[in-house]
Amino acid sequence: MKTFTTAELLDNLEVGQKAEMISPVTDVVVERTVYGIIVRKDAMSTKHIGQNLPLSPTVLRATWRLERKLISFDRAITHLRKGEKVVCEYDGQIVTYDSLDDIIFIAEAIDGKWYLEQ
Repeated sequence: MKTFTTAELLDNLEVGQKAEMISPVTDVVVERTVYGIIVRKDAMSTKHIGQNLPLSPTVLRATWRLERKLISFDRAITHLRKGEKVVCEYDGQIVTYDSLDDIIFIAEAIDGKWYLEQ
């Protein structure tokens, strides 16, 4: 899975999506809300939980992993039309789709969990 710098995190994290710091500290989880990027879990201190993410030196040099955001099948098709990759999780298997030329099974379209590839 792709990792992001803090600057890239600020640009890519969508409302309702979470991200986890993977370096230099682990166990720091943030979530974008309509009010900003809020700290949900902090291994370093509890004083920031529920507050906006502080841009400390540790945070500024951090790398992050974004949580995959669930999207609808319709939105997955829209992303495929734009040339973006999507992922479908169905029946214990994970399949990455690159274009509309790939075969998508009806069961995946109806019951699959679709994600935008990060």
